[in-house]
Amino acid sequence: MEKKQIKLFAVIVYAFMILSVSLMMPAKVKAAPESISGIEFVTEKAHLLFTHEDGRDWKYAAVVTSPDGKDTLVKEVSYTGTTSYNMKPYAVYLLNYLKDKPSGTYTVIVYAINKGEEFTETDNGQGGIAISNAVGASEPYTFSWTAPTKRMMAPTNYVWVKRGNYIVLRWSFVPNAKHYDMEIRKGGSMSFATVNEGSEYIFYGIEPGYTYKTRMKTYSPDYSQYLDSNWSEFTPELVIDQNGNATVNGEPLPDDADVTVDNISIVNGFYYVNGVIDTSKKGFVNYDGSKFLIASGRVVTSANGMVQDPEHRDIWYYCANGQVATKKTGLVQYNGSWFYVENGRLDTTYNGLVDYDNSKFLVARGRIVTSKNGLGQDPNNTSRWYFFANGQAQLKKQGPVSYGGTVFFVSYGLVDMSPYSHWVTCNGTSYRVMNGQVLESKPA
Repeated sequence: MEKKQIKLFAVIVYAFMILSVSLMMPAKVKAAPESISGIEFVTEKAHLLFTHEDGRDWKYAAVVTSPDGKDTLVKEVSYTGTTSYNMKPYAVYLLNYLKDKPSGTYTVIVYAINKGEEFTETDNGQGGIAISNAVGASEPYTFSWTAPTKRMMAPTNYVWVKRGNYIVLRWSFVPNAKHYDMEIRKGGSMSFATVNEGSEYIFYGIEPGYTYKTRMKTYSPDYSQYLDSNWSEFTPELVIDQNGNATVNGEPLPDDADVTVDNISIVNGFYYVNGVIDTSKKGFVNYDGSKFLIASGRVVTSANGMVQDPEHRDIWYYCANGQVATKKTGLVQYNGSWFYVENGRLDTTYNGLVDYDNSKFLVARGRIVTSKNGLGQDPNNTSRWYFFANGQAQLKKQGPVSYGGTVFFVSYGLVDMSPYSHWVTCNGTSYRVMNGQVLESKPA
């Protein structure tokens, strides 16, 4: 035989011998799913942790039984490896499940199925859930859950300051708070940070040519308020020019030593400053994205409709139970009169037409001009003339109207300003109209 043929024959024989040996060897056995163990509940993050040898060959879910006996299949399970909070290799994320659940004792069983399959739910014979295609399950595990009873609010005031060569974001004190989660926006990118002590964050490595802003969630020292915390409003935007100069709202940053940051909060109708009820305030305060009228340490819940700002007599707000309706823009009625508000504040600079209830109203200095009758211009479009009655455009009006010794033709409340001569018929009479004026008429 030639050398090449001999080599090829040898390779084939060697491969056959290896295959024969491998076929005679027992296949590798997966870890038994029943070895799911070490289950524990981590209260501060609402995680159910467990271990399972070689568990990545399986898919997991948990059936959780609430204190009222109702079962729920929770599929939010993932491999964690070694992370913070002393996690085990797997975590069942019960955050979404528990956020609306009452305090009490819960029971959980972790099930495993083969990868590539989906969990098949069946009745366990007691009105609960069983997994018919499970290849293994843990022993039942019980844990106690205490539902949050108090909402922790995020900081209300933020100030960017200079501290030597660094830029620092300081925020207002939040009673009983310790942990802060931060979402940081740098230009179009986003990152996260956690502050576990104090009420400030030092920004290292600020880059020229970027803008920065952040928002926060606040937690109590034991994280027990985790499920009911909200993101704050974004901080004012920090602008760093190409030379590294920092400004906020066009102003340079103040020196750290010159700044005091107070925290305000409203809890059960009481007004707090730095954790103490403040009875000295009489006026409106910003809180949680809105404004509230405060007097004698409480929200003035009797304040409804248009309310004058006690500290700024030229400012009026539209309120409901002492809270400014900051999402309200348009006409509102108060004491028989109609006013125009922008984001809940009376806009005395507005002049023009406002759409309301399928009609249009003429507004001047923030109020409907009820004295306006007959033809009148749109202040924001002087080529458009409407026919008004008590400040309301009569959008169903059709026909000739006299104004200043001239007859004009109105069509659906608006003067027909077509520059071409044309005939219009109305109520048995035909009118020749051009540029809004009636030039002649005759029986139709």
